[in-house]
Amino acid sequence: MLKTNADGNLTQAANLSCIMVNVTSATNELITASSDIARNVQEAHNQVSDVDRDGKILSNDIRTLNGQFNDLTGIIAT
Repeated sequence: MLKTNADGNLTQAANLSCIMVNVTSATNELITASSDIARNVQEAHNQVSDVDRDGKILSNDIRTLNGQFNDLTGIIAT
């Protein structure tokens, strides 16, 4: 009876040990995945900032071209 209980306890301890290894492995995978997600979010943020900056540059260029077009139209009209 005692041997049976001891064997059962050893089996449970071994199973628990396997579960803990799996939990640790899964936790490490989650940490890696969350780091990857954070890196991807930062990269997306940087790309949005680049697009915003490029949009402002393009808007200024369009204003400049519009002013030059108006100047040219004024010269042609005279």
